[in-house]
Amino acid sequence: MVFKDRVVYSVVVPCRNEEINISGCISSILAQSITPSEVFIIDDNSTDHTTEILRKISQSSSIVQHILLKTPRYKIKGYNISIAINQGLKLSLESNSPNFILRMDSDCKIPSNYVEELISYLRRYPYLGVVGGYSGKYMKNHIPDGARLYRTACLKEIFESLPNKGYPIMYEHDTFILYRLLWLGWNFLSVPLKYEDTRPYRRDLTRWFLTGRFRQATGWYLPYVAQRTIKMMSATPLVIGPLVGFFSYIVNILIDDEAFESDFRYFIRGRQLELMSQGFWGVLRRRVGI
Repeated sequence: MVFKDRVVYSVVVPCRNEEINISGCISSILAQSITPSEVFIIDDNSTDHTTEILRKISQSSSIVQHILLKTPRYKIKGYNISIAINQGLKLSLESNSPNFILRMDSDCKIPSNYVEELISYLRRYPYLGVVGGYSGKYMKNHIPDGARLYRTACLKEIFESLPNKGYPIMYEHDTFILYRLLWLGWNFLSVPLKYEDTRPYRRDLTRWFLTGRFRQATGWYLPYVAQRTIKMMSATPLVIGPLVGFFSYIVNILIDDEAFESDFRYFIRGRQLELMSQGFWGVLRRRVGI
């Protein structure tokens, strides 16, 4: 695929203790059919050989930048990765005026045509703010957070819409971004383009607690949270995890910590009501034949 004008995109990869995966991740980025202008590897104070590996790679490649986070580490799992993502996106938005930004996990590898294919979708549909492939089972209405390509204009609008424009997203970063772009009138697209994720995602109980807090702060609809809790309990061996998330959601309702705008929260509730309605009528059609 040949684009008439020059395509500029950068890559943001947060990482910590990824000595096994980081080299393969970066190699897959550098092997893209369209070479990125810059690759920001945000190293969250790794304690294994990751930092050493990244220093060597950045010395041998002019476009790979190894950024060592200088912020103190939080004990709460999930905060530090969000800080790393925020830092990488900020650097990317401030440099070389990229048209697109690939946000990628350090344990993922993408095929050589991955970015080129995703760019073609963003060029074809100007209302799309983000597009991504899949690593496990392809789902039309879900974009895994392993390798998403964002339109820079969309990300700028998202961060400028936040109260202090200071990249304050501290948990459930990728989910928040998706809801925010939908609220601002953008859309997303999941495409059947597979990449490799070398490590399955798992949440500990602290992350489940933060998930509940996030759902309350962004206005999730109680019946929808209950539905998701039941669904996730059947899909994970750690039944207590989804229950902790639901308990956290209820506790934060009592605290009434409304962290985001009321119209943003109402937008999320309306979308979830729509999803529940679609699911109800879908089941009814299958069971009753209407």
